[in-house]
Amino acid sequence: MKHAKSNSGLTLVETLIYAALISVVIGMIVVVAFQVIDANSNLGEIVFLEEEANFILRKISWAISGASDINSPGSGNISTSTLSIDKFETGAGENPLIFSISEGSILLKRGNTSSTPLNSAFVTIQNATFTHIMATGTAPAGIKVELAIRNTATIKTRAYSITSYLRP
Repeated sequence: MKHAKSNSGLTLVETLIYAALISVVIGMIVVVAFQVIDANSNLGEIVFLEEEANFILRKISWAISGASDINSPGSGNISTSTLSIDKFETGAGENPLIFSISEGSILLKRGNTSSTPLNSAFVTIQNATFTHIMATGTAPAGIKVELAIRNTATIKTRAYSITSYLRP
């Protein structure tokens, strides 16, 4: 009686091929997972920057919309450092409202009070331009604000702008 040989086991070559295929699949999964995590982190930084810029621009728009007069920059002029306005319905000693740029922050000063930063420490104001739009005909005077803001965690700067007009 002859005994039949069983070839049901894996050879060394087959084992190495399967191990290589599994390694490639696992490597691809790790790379994709890393890219998803990195993209999520970048998106979070962009969203944070957008929220900061929106807050700053809305605060300036709020001040301008209730302004009775634009003190600085002068009519038709541009300033890269200061916006000064007088606002209706403010308490005694709260005029003028002064927005200024100092050491990467945008500051708000109300009358004789000390300046308060409007941005967090996680963003830097790279550049700011305040343009006084002259009143013409029936169009009221206004201010165009342009900001270049950078998240401190990245090197990319994003530009934002808003134009607000005084109420006639």
